[in-house]
Amino acid sequence: MRVRLRASDVSSVARHATAARRAALGVVAENALADTEPYVPYETGALVGSGTAEVGASGDRATLSYGGDADTARYARPQYFEPHDHSTAANAAHSPRATDHWCEASARENGDRWRAMLAEGIERGLS
Repeated sequence: MRVRLRASDVSSVARHATAARRAALGVVAENALADTEPYVPYETGALVGSGTAEVGASGDRATLSYGGDADTARYARPQYFEPHDHSTAANAAHSPRATDHWCEASARENGDRWRAMLAEGIERGLS
Protein backbone atom coordinates (compact mmCIF):
# COMPACT_ATOMS: atom_id res chain seq x y z
CA MET A 1 0.00 0.00 0.00
CA ARG A 2 1.24 3.46 -0.78
CA VAL A 3 0.04 6.78 0.60
CA ARG A 4 1.03 10.08 -0.91
CA LEU A 5 1.24 13.08 1.39
CA ARG A 6 1.54 16.54 0.03
CA ALA A 7 1.97 19.82 1.85
CA SER A 8 0.20 22.48 -0.14
CA ASP A 9 0.93 25.59 1.91
CA VAL A 10 3.74 25.61 4.44
CA SER A 11 4.26 29.38 4.45
CA SER A 12 2.69 29.80 7.89
CA VAL A 13 5.03 27.15 9.30
CA ALA A 14 8.01 28.90 7.73
CA ARG A 15 6.91 32.26 9.17
CA HIS A 16 6.51 30.70 12.61
CA ALA A 17 9.98 29.12 12.41
CA THR A 18 11.53 32.41 11.29
CA ALA A 19 9.85 34.28 14.14
CA ALA A 20 11.04 31.68 16.67
CA ARG A 21 14.60 31.86 15.34
CA ARG A 22 14.58 35.67 15.33
CA ALA A 23 13.27 35.88 18.92
CA ALA A 24 15.78 33.31 20.18
CA LEU A 25 18.63 35.04 18.38
CA GLY A 26 17.66 38.36 19.98
CA VAL A 27 17.87 36.81 23.44
CA VAL A 28 21.24 35.22 22.66
CA ALA A 29 22.58 38.49 21.23
CA GLU A 30 21.65 40.42 24.37
CA ASN A 31 23.27 37.70 26.52
CA ALA A 32 26.38 37.76 24.33
CA LEU A 33 26.61 41.53 24.75
CA ALA A 34 26.41 41.20 28.54
CA ASP A 35 28.82 38.25 28.62
CA THR A 36 31.34 40.17 26.49
CA GLU A 37 31.40 43.27 28.70
CA PRO A 38 34.24 42.02 30.99
CA TYR A 39 36.46 41.61 27.90
CA VAL A 40 35.93 45.16 26.54
CA PRO A 41 38.72 47.59 27.51
CA TYR A 42 37.60 50.24 29.98
CA GLU A 43 39.09 53.69 30.08
CA THR A 44 36.10 55.98 30.60
CA GLY A 45 33.31 53.43 30.11
CA ALA A 46 32.26 54.94 26.77
CA LEU A 47 33.38 51.89 24.77
CA VAL A 48 31.52 49.42 26.98
CA GLY A 49 28.50 51.72 27.00
CA SER A 50 28.48 51.97 23.21
CA GLY A 51 27.90 48.23 22.77
CA THR A 52 24.73 47.22 20.95
CA ALA A 53 23.23 43.92 19.85
CA GLU A 54 21.11 43.80 16.70
CA VAL A 55 19.36 40.99 14.88
CA GLY A 56 19.58 41.30 11.10
CA ALA A 57 16.50 41.92 8.99
CA SER A 58 16.41 38.32 7.77
CA GLY A 59 16.57 37.05 11.37
CA ASP A 60 19.42 34.65 10.63
CA ARG A 61 22.29 36.60 12.21
CA ALA A 62 23.01 39.01 15.02
CA THR A 63 25.75 41.61 15.32
CA LEU A 64 27.49 43.11 18.33
CA SER A 65 28.74 46.63 17.59
CA TYR A 66 30.92 49.02 19.55
CA GLY A 67 31.78 52.67 18.97
CA GLY A 68 28.43 54.33 18.31
CA ASP A 69 29.76 57.88 17.97
CA ALA A 70 32.79 59.13 16.02
CA ASP A 71 35.10 59.53 19.03
CA THR A 72 34.28 56.12 20.48
CA ALA A 73 34.57 54.50 17.05
CA ARG A 74 38.06 55.99 16.59
CA TYR A 75 39.02 54.55 19.99
CA ALA A 76 37.32 51.18 19.43
CA ARG A 77 39.07 50.22 16.20
CA PRO A 78 42.68 50.12 17.47
CA GLN A 79 41.57 48.71 20.83
CA TYR A 80 39.94 45.80 18.99
CA PHE A 81 42.44 45.10 16.23
CA GLU A 82 45.79 45.99 17.82
CA PRO A 83 47.41 44.31 20.84
CA HIS A 84 47.57 46.55 23.91
CA ASP A 85 48.69 46.28 27.50
CA HIS A 86 45.31 46.08 29.20
CA SER A 87 46.71 45.83 32.74
CA THR A 88 45.40 49.24 33.82
CA ALA A 89 43.68 50.20 37.06
CA ALA A 90 40.45 51.00 35.18
CA ASN A 91 40.43 47.59 33.50
CA ALA A 92 41.21 45.85 36.78
CA ALA A 93 38.23 47.58 38.38
CA HIS A 94 35.71 47.38 35.52
CA SER A 95 36.88 44.94 32.83
CA PRO A 96 39.09 42.33 34.47
CA ARG A 97 39.39 40.25 31.29
CA ALA A 98 40.00 43.22 28.95
CA THR A 99 41.69 42.21 25.72
CA ASP A 100 41.82 43.02 22.04
CA HIS A 101 39.42 40.95 19.88
CA TRP A 102 37.04 40.84 22.84
CA CYS A 103 34.15 39.25 20.93
CA GLU A 104 36.28 36.26 19.97
CA ALA A 105 37.59 35.92 23.53
CA SER A 106 34.06 35.96 24.90
CA ALA A 107 32.87 33.48 22.25
CA ARG A 108 35.63 31.04 23.19
CA GLU A 109 34.43 31.17 26.79
CA ASN A 110 30.67 31.39 26.21
CA GLY A 111 29.99 30.07 22.69
CA ASP A 112 28.75 26.63 23.73
CA ARG A 113 26.27 28.19 26.14
CA TRP A 114 25.09 30.65 23.47
CA ARG A 115 24.52 27.82 20.96
CA ALA A 116 22.55 25.83 23.53
CA MET A 117 20.54 28.94 24.44
CA LEU A 118 19.71 29.50 20.77
CA ALA A 119 18.59 25.90 20.26
CA GLU A 120 16.45 25.98 23.41
CA GLY A 121 14.93 29.31 22.41
CA ILE A 122 14.00 28.12 18.94
CA GLU A 123 12.54 24.91 20.35
CA ARG A 124 10.52 26.88 22.89
CA GLY A 125 9.30 29.22 20.16
CA LEU A 126 8.12 26.29 18.04
CA SER A 127 6.26 24.51 20.82
